Formats: sequence, structure tokens, C-alpha cells
Amino acid sequence: MHSKKILSMVIAGLFGTLVSGCNGGGSSSSSGASCSVGVAPAAPTESNEVQISAGCGANGVSATNVPFVSVTVYDEHGESQVIDHVLLDTGSSGFKVLKSQLNSSLTFSSVLQGNNTESPVYSCVTYGSGYMFGSNNYAGLQIGGQRANNVPIQIVNDTDRSIVPSSCSDLGNLADLMKTSGAKGILGVNPMTFESNSNVIMYTSNGGNYSLAIESAGPIPNLFVNPISAFTQHNNGAIISYPRVSNTANTGVYGTLTFGVGTALNNVIPVSVNMVTGESSYLGYFGSNENGWPVSGIFDSGTNTLGIGGYDIPTCANLSFCPSSPTTVTPSIYNYDGSGTRISLSVQLSSVEGLANYSILPYWGNRLLPSYGQAIYGMPFFYGKNVYLEFYDNSQPDSYPRWGFAIQ
Repeated sequence: MHSKKILSMVIAGLFGTLVSGCNGGGSSSSSGASCSVGVAPAAPTESNEVQISAGCGANGVSATNVPFVSVTVYDEHGESQVIDHVLLDTGSSGFKVLKSQLNSSLTFSSVLQGNNTESPVYSCVTYGSGYMFGSNNYAGLQIGGQRANNVPIQIVNDTDRSIVPSSCSDLGNLADLMKTSGAKGILGVNPMTFESNSNVIMYTSNGGNYSLAIESAGPIPNLFVNPISAFTQHNNGAIISYPRVSNTANTGVYGTLTFGVGTALNNVIPVSVNMVTGESSYLGYFGSNENGWPVSGIFDSGTNTLGIGGYDIPTCANLSFCPSSPTTVTPSIYNYDGSGTRISLSVQLSSVEGLANYSILPYWGNRLLPSYGQAIYGMPFFYGKNVYLEFYDNSQPDSYPRWGFAIQ
């Protein structure tokens, strides 16, 4: 199991603890405080754009630095349902939705092992804060004006916890998205476009009896695929844009998700934007250097803090940075193989003491120990920027995931 997904969800799953831990309390990521994004600006009019938000979770609960998008799900008969407050995650691929948030009338065709109707596939995805277990199915997904059909999805927590295989449940607590992030699901849009099945534990079910999937029983298609890459057009990348913000209590913010890069006038990457190339074996990590520490880096909207190391900055509880005054650090990013131009970042960090109920914290950072070997430029990095994702295309021999950004 790769450590990025584990670490990312440790931070996201504990952000109430991290924020309010400096203040002596809190144990979940949703503070329980009410939150409102206010009056929405005019919705995007282009078919490859959709409005997104951040900071206010489902049911109007504050969800610090958590980005959200709405996704329309179509079942096997064409019946649809809009799922709002889906976490927009550049650090994973695939669509996951909580069973509790789906209409009971929706039915989906199962992902099968080797086309065996007696072998529907279930999967266990582990995170630092616990695990998600659920069935793998096919669905149609529409985001804004773009649609993909027969996309593999995971329906999370659709099984009684008492019969979840111990090889999954023993890995931690059941991850509660609604409690930890105010989210009804996860939309993974990582530029690698898919995650290898080797990164999850796969099972087949026979009447509720779960067995570990074995390769000799037949092939299993990729279970977690970036749905944007399955669109019929504007499917080669994405741009995430959020305005510049300041610390804000109980108020969220709106942004824009644009599909495709270089496929329309509204998604051209400016020549002034420096892009870095990521590796093509897992999540498209690029290189990063933090005060002399070479590590793997990622722009991860699914992590709600800036996870960095290598800097001697005071911390409070749970390794959240708590400097006595705002501090700026200047890590650099570069191609995963060390080649090309090194791009200097200016990252401001401030104390989070006393800000337990804040829904927007653009300067919140968390120390990562050198042993993690990673720099996770989480959701605070996205504020005030256009972040560009150019997708990996496995049909092209020289294709790699690419990342870039422009300050607004």
C-alpha cells in the first residue's frame, strides 16, 4: 500500500483534531458549526466548466478547506440522481459514493471477475483514518455538461459492518466521510487517470460470503478510473481555479473546474506557466525540495492542509505549524527525474490556534517527518491559483502526467 493515500487521509480525516488540537479539543474534521457559501456567482456557461465550492460541507456544516463538486449519477436503467458535496480530490482516481446518500430506487450493474455473474467484485481501500469497503459497479456520471458512461464506481458502506472481511476491517476504523469531511462521496481526478488494482484489496462475493480475489479466477478491470478521462471530449486534463482567500469562519468560497487542456479557448495553458512532469507508476508525483530535503511532491486537493517538512517552524498539537507570526517558506518543484527548470514556490504558514471552527484556512500547514519522503501541497495551495492537470495517456509511449499552476 502506498503511503501517500494513507498520509493524505490521516490529515484530512483528523483535521478537526489538527485545528482544534492546538486549542485543546476536537476529534473529527467537521466542527459542527454552521457554514454558508452565501450567494453563488453566476454559474459557468461553457459546457466544459462547472462550479465548485470549498469550506462548507453537506447539511451546511463547516468543513475546513474541503473542496466540493456536484456529480449526477445514472443507474443501469437511466434513472439519475444529483449527488452534491462530492469531495474533489486530485490525489486519487475514481468515483466513490456513500450508499446512504443514494436513492434506494437506483440499481447498478456489478463489476465482475472474469465475466462470472457469481463473482461480483468488492474492494477495500485503506486510509490513515480507517478503511472504506463496498461493491464495485458501473454507472453513468455527468459533471456539468460532460458525461461518461459505464464508469467503474465504488458504492461505499453498502455491506453490514459485521460481515466486512477481517482482512479489511482489521486495518482500522470504518472511514466516515460525512463525519470527517462533510462529503457524500469522492471524485478522484488525479492526472494518472487510474489507480492500479494492486493498491486495493479485492474480493468476490457469493451470497455475502467474501473471498479474496485470486488472479487465476479471471481478470478484473481497473476499479478506480478518473471519470474526466472517460468523457467523449475535453478528457485530457483539468483546471481547478479558486480565488484568493483569507482566514474565514463559517463561510465558504466558490471556484471553477474546467475540463480539458488545449481543447477549447477557455482551457489553453498559458506559455508562461511552467509545467512539471510526474512519474507514471502511481499518482504522478513530481520532485520537490524543501530546504535541502529532496522529496516526492503532489498538488493534492483532497488533503486540507499543507503537508511539508524540512523547516524549523514551531508546531502545536498534531504537528500543525504554530509560528508566533506568519512565516513564508520557499520549496521548489521540478520534474520527477530531476531534469528541467526548478520552480520556486512561496508558501505562507500561520498558526491555527483558536481557529477550530474556521471553514477556510489558507495558511494552515502540518509538519511531515522526513521519513514520509513527501511534500503534500494540499487545498490551501489551490487558493488564488489556477492549477493545471495534464493527464497521462497510456496509449502514448512517451506520455506522463504533468502539473502546473498560475497565480491569479
